[in-house]
Amino acid sequence: MFAKRALVVLAALLLASCRLVIVTDDTGRIDSASGTADCDQASCVIPIEELYSETFTAVAADGYRFVKWKGVCTITVIPICEVKLAPLTEQFAALDGDVQLSAVFEPTTSKRAWYRDVDGDHYGAADKSTMAFEQPRGFVGNDLDCDDSNSAIYPRAQEQADGLDNNCNGRIDEGFVEAQFFRDRDGDGYGDPASSRMELRKPAGYVANKLDCDDSRASDHPGASEVVDGRDNDCDGATDEGAQRLYPDVDGDGFGANRGSIQSVDPVPGYVADNNDCDDNNSSIFPGAREEFDSADNNCNGTIDEGFTSREYYRDVDGDGYGDPADSVVDVEMPAGYVTNKTDNCVTVRNPTQADIDKDGIGDACDPFTDTDRDDIQDSADNCPAHFNPNQADADNDGIGNACDSQNNLDLDNDGVNAGSDNCPNTYNPNQGDLDDDGLGDACDSVDDRDDGPQSAPPVSGNCALSAEEQSMLNAVNAARAQARMCGSTSYPATAALAWSCKLETAAVGHSTDMANNDFFSHTGSDGQSVATRATQAGYTWSTVGENIAAGYSSVSSVMAGWLGSPGHCANIMRSSYTEFGSAKISNPSSTYNVYWTQVFGRPR
Repeated sequence: MFAKRALVVLAALLLASCRLVIVTDDTGRIDSASGTADCDQASCVIPIEELYSETFTAVAADGYRFVKWKGVCTITVIPICEVKLAPLTEQFAALDGDVQLSAVFEPTTSKRAWYRDVDGDHYGAADKSTMAFEQPRGFVGNDLDCDDSNSAIYPRAQEQADGLDNNCNGRIDEGFVEAQFFRDRDGDGYGDPASSRMELRKPAGYVANKLDCDDSRASDHPGASEVVDGRDNDCDGATDEGAQRLYPDVDGDGFGANRGSIQSVDPVPGYVADNNDCDDNNSSIFPGAREEFDSADNNCNGTIDEGFTSREYYRDVDGDGYGDPADSVVDVEMPAGYVTNKTDNCVTVRNPTQADIDKDGIGDACDPFTDTDRDDIQDSADNCPAHFNPNQADADNDGIGNACDSQNNLDLDNDGVNAGSDNCPNTYNPNQGDLDDDGLGDACDSVDDRDDGPQSAPPVSGNCALSAEEQSMLNAVNAARAQARMCGSTSYPATAALAWSCKLETAAVGHSTDMANNDFFSHTGSDGQSVATRATQAGYTWSTVGENIAAGYSSVSSVMAGWLGSPGHCANIMRSSYTEFGSAKISNPSSTYNVYWTQVFGRPR
């Protein structure tokens, strides 16, 4: 009996109420699709406090069958009914009341009349019935259909203006009045105002409007595109309005040739309104284009190659901004890879500063023999690279030649104090500090016996033993930090001693080794790494880090003198933000400078 549920359109009702009251008895029950409103009692009440939608099914008890609905589902003739309810608004509160829902069942022990439902609209034909205990297939329990051959005709169907009694109320086309329809001969959806008829329904070939201005042409009607054809295509009372002359644009540059023009209201592909192109076969030639040095009038101003003058440009092979005097071209514009100067002193090696320390015309970047003081001794081997000293005399054997040794060969450690009065003659100790007053300077005194106890040597961070040279470097750095000094134009106060860091030593060793083995001199490693990266890779967790490098110096004293004489290097040595330090010296006789020094300063995080 309910097998057709998915095939039927269920009755729906939207009412306003505050309660839905479901009434049942022993003859059957009412189930809900959601299961929340099932009712098998005498009365079930459902408050309606918001929009409520539910599908109910009348289920007959054993020995009974469904007859009809009562209450809200009265208009539904099948045992399935969809109910939609909404609470009353404030203005209709006085009409508040209950909505009833119940079903009528009858015993199956008696025969009843069943009516044929040929069109399947759940309404039967009164003239085709049969008596049976159970509902036969294709039959229903009502005889309300007035046309059982048309499923769109049944009680309460919507009436149509079609000459039929759609809702079976005994009247045809009620509620409809005659209207004027206009002839549409060309089928464009717009009618001829001069040809009409009055009808209840729209006749074939007619429309409800009279807006066509030419009912013999389907292309002419309101909203159509106006074309240049001598007709009012869009029915606005004007002919060929908006037409303009267009010119062919063969090269697609937006400018047309002054020939072969047409007139059109709408844009036409391949045509433009501007006819000032002087070469319609070249898309790079048009008014306003950039003039090129190519013997053509690129901008269509009547002049060829205006504004160009030629000059000589020099090839910059290494990309350092300086050109090769032996490789040039003459052009009006500078070609890629060329420059305007011809002063490159290292044609194939990048040398952006054009440094040439020995002034021999060959830049330092590519000069295999750099001799700053021109004494025929290469700087890397010269004990006074900036002073002419061809005999390389070094009376005190401190690695600094007599020509540049400021202490007349009597200052073995180059700290500015002659050996005769130096309390550390072999250790860089410019301030001559001697905290325990034992005549032996702090820089080389392993014992501080001011209180007859052991000296507090600078601590070592990590598990590594310092070589004599490393200890000498640490002593020299801390001796320098122990007194105020000028680094260039900046004054630095005396500051705390640094502790030796094994991890910073590892970073320093790595960079000095890299420079020595790969024959370069730079803070950037051969692998592109910076001092920060090297310190991190050495396991040093830092909050700040810095680096000094030097090359060609043979001793701690000479390299310290060089660093302290350089404002930037001096500033690193004196910076109070550093608390730890590591240093390294690596030699490689086959490299340019032979000896490479690295100092790494840091503060742990």
